[in-house]
Amino acid sequence: MAAVAAAVAPEGRHALQQFAGVTALVGIAVIGGVLSKESPADTAELGISVGELRSQAAELALIVRDVDAQRLDRGSAQRHLHQLASASAVTRRDLQDLEVAPELTQPRAQALAHAEVLGHDFALFPALDAVAVVRLRDDLQRIEDDLHRRA
Repeated sequence: MAAVAAAVAPEGRHALQQFAGVTALVGIAVIGGVLSKESPADTAELGISVGELRSQAAELALIVRDVDAQRLDRGSAQRHLHQLASASAVTRRDLQDLEVAPELTQPRAQALAHAEVLGHDFALFPALDAVAVVRLRDDLQRIEDDLHRRA
């Protein structure tokens, strides 16, 4: 590079130095991105997704309870459930895309199975069994607790 820089005018040398600097930064960014994608998620990352699902199941249980007790009208519940179902679908996709270490494969698979049930539950409203949703929430809580113990 020094021989090339000596043969180029001063403004050309400056341009070459800038080009080399930018190229180095881009290379570092690309390598960093590749390395970060290759490392599997840890218990904390998986726990976040499971916690989101648990929270969504808990919110669904509250909505069903409030509709059953006539504290919330079905129209308001439907609008809220639409937003909650969308958030749950995003969480489920994030969980599906999350690559985990081999020892976390089973809790991830359990969480995904519960995420599918939760997605199905949104479609069942208003004929949804509140007890089943509470059970789903509790199952997700157990998975989340297990992940916290592993951390």
